[in-house]
Amino acid sequence: MALLTALLAPTSASAQMYGPRQFMPAPVGTNVFTVSSFYTQSNTIVDTGIVFPQLNVDTVVVAPSLSHFFGVGGQLAQATVAVPYVWANVALSESRSGLAVSPARDGFADSYAHLTVGLINAPALDPKGFGTFMGGHNPRVVGFALLGTYLPTGAYDTQRAVNIGTNRWTLRAGVPLTVRLSDTWAPGRTSTLEVLPSIDVFTPNNDPANPSFDFQIRGRNVGRAISRRLPDLYQTTQDPLAALEVHLTHDLNRHLWVSLDSYSKIGGETYADGDANSNQQLWTSVGGTLGGSPWNGARLAVTGGGVVGRNDNSPKGWLVRLQFQQAW
Repeated sequence: MALLTALLAPTSASAQMYGPRQFMPAPVGTNVFTVSSFYTQSNTIVDTGIVFPQLNVDTVVVAPSLSHFFGVGGQLAQATVAVPYVWANVALSESRSGLAVSPARDGFADSYAHLTVGLINAPALDPKGFGTFMGGHNPRVVGFALLGTYLPTGAYDTQRAVNIGTNRWTLRAGVPLTVRLSDTWAPGRTSTLEVLPSIDVFTPNNDPANPSFDFQIRGRNVGRAISRRLPDLYQTTQDPLAALEVHLTHDLNRHLWVSLDSYSKIGGETYADGDANSNQQLWTSVGGTLGGSPWNGARLAVTGGGVVGRNDNSPKGWLVRLQFQQAW
């Protein structure tokens, strides 16, 4: 159980980044309940694929999730589901009247589910066999195949320029790899390099937001009159968005560990009724995590970080996340 506490931490992809020590192996039959909460100041809400360049958004998210480990063809598999709830406050960063008619937002975000299946050194084992494998075989690399999806269950209103939900499906494929840098996986003596390349593919939004803005010119309400003269959008689409997540982790002792984290994305140009918006993303964020085990089977982790390099079409700002997990 000490080994499980030190290694196991599968969660939902809050704000798109999974975080360190999320794709470690575990015995078949293991369950993990997780509550992740985070606060961001950015120009996105939850889905970093959707950017509002002229806005500042303060967002609080609480995301409970449940994971279960089982065997598929002799390989370890993990299924995870998460349903985030969001509170967001929208503010204009430039004088563009009418863009935030109702600046406060709250509601469920798009729910998330993923399945991982072992590719490298991830056999399906009971607790005794798992301990023997990790301690005796001492694999250098552990790898999984990941398939995930964001379902369009989040709060969405076509009369709002900024929404919590996305009104589309997001399909994700990735290959989480963990490389052991230390001599052993034993708690208190583990160091790892974790690399997760992934790509998101988006379905069209066939009911894009067409809000009726309400703003004034020289004291006269003209926003709604102007918006009625603008053509309605019938469909918005987005190119695939590639991501690379990297973590360098190290045990300080049997109960505490630290991680240096980075997260980068490229791609994701959007289209309005087939017309390109010339807004491909290119950005990188860095941060750090402090994790610990307050009792057997439990874990607490605090993560902080922010965007350090970006083009004008990309997310900005910073994030603080608190995460609690209980395994059984």
